[in-house]
Amino acid sequence: MVRGDSSGQRSGFGCRAGIHQPACGFSDASALAGQGQNRLLSAAGSSCAEYLGRWAIHQEACRVIGKYRSEVRAERLLRMGIEAIRISDRDTISDAARHSNIVFDAVGGEVASGVLHRMRSDADFVAFGLLSGTPVTVHAESQARYHRFHLRDHLSSMDQEEMRKAYAEIWPWLAVAPPSAPKVFAAKEWREALSEAERPGGCKPVLDMTVLE
Repeated sequence: MVRGDSSGQRSGFGCRAGIHQPACGFSDASALAGQGQNRLLSAAGSSCAEYLGRWAIHQEACRVIGKYRSEVRAERLLRMGIEAIRISDRDTISDAARHSNIVFDAVGGEVASGVLHRMRSDADFVAFGLLSGTPVTVHAESQARYHRFHLRDHLSSMDQEEMRKAYAEIWPWLAVAPPSAPKVFAAKEWREALSEAERPGGCKPVLDMTVLE
């Protein structure tokens, strides 16, 4: 939803920041991050992964690699400086896993389990989503440190002041990597907004609820 500010102008910035708090909520991840490290992102075409990738580049990571499914995502990743790997290229993904310091995974399933299994003992695997519907399997012989981040785990214990502080920490990071511009639809155009959301490579739709006619 887009709200009008005091000048009557629209602003999708705050709206997008709220939607993508899962990515911004990786306060622990910034401690894991470091100059010269290699990072591997799953569902790299998503907004959350885009934030993580752009922040990694800003933090001078050595390599940032993103796994993608749809070809329309690859070009955008390359423009941002993220190396793109097709999800079906298992050999390249395995090699990236062995050389990654940190993996951020939003998919789960067989591919993510394989990545975790191939990572080094000094590496970190952060699970923050389950798009495949299948959990990551942590094998007994898996060496990397496994971390789980889900927004619902944190919201239930946060009061209003803690939420305010969390957002205060988000804004500087968004200034480093501003959200990509959304496509604003009037409230009555909600069907078109849904179509845009489903279009591969489409903009993030936002409904303008300031005028309900």
